[in-house]
Amino acid sequence: MYRDLKTENLILQSQDGGIKLIDFGFAKRLKVSENLRTYTRCGTPGYSAPEVLRQVDLEEDKTIGRKQSASSNGYSFACDVWSWGVLLCELIGGFNPFSYETKDVRQIFDNILQLKVQYPKNMCPLAGDLARKVFDRDP
Repeated sequence: MYRDLKTENLILQSQDGGIKLIDFGFAKRLKVSENLRTYTRCGTPGYSAPEVLRQVDLEEDKTIGRKQSASSNGYSFACDVWSWGVLLCELIGGFNPFSYETKDVRQIFDNILQLKVQYPKNMCPLAGDLARKVFDRDP
């Protein structure tokens, strides 16, 4: 699972026009023994899927000296499909559908969690339909 798909992590090759994916810092190989799920909240704010944002950080409980367990269900490969949908809107319309009118991270997270999407005006109906299907808050 890649977990950080965004325009800044794509490189267009001048020789053949191919696209390369870079920066695998958040990438993770999921294990069947862990039900192909992970629980770490990470990624770039405007591209994060709702299930990633809903993760509860593991915090050390100082009173008992151990970490508390997360109270969420985790997430899987669908988070990369969500990020791909954001990327699709950016490539077609030129802006992120969740951070178009704001740079405030809390507002961006709220837009994602409440599925407040602004589609590019120049997005063709087929691409718009695809994006609407990709932005599923409950994958």
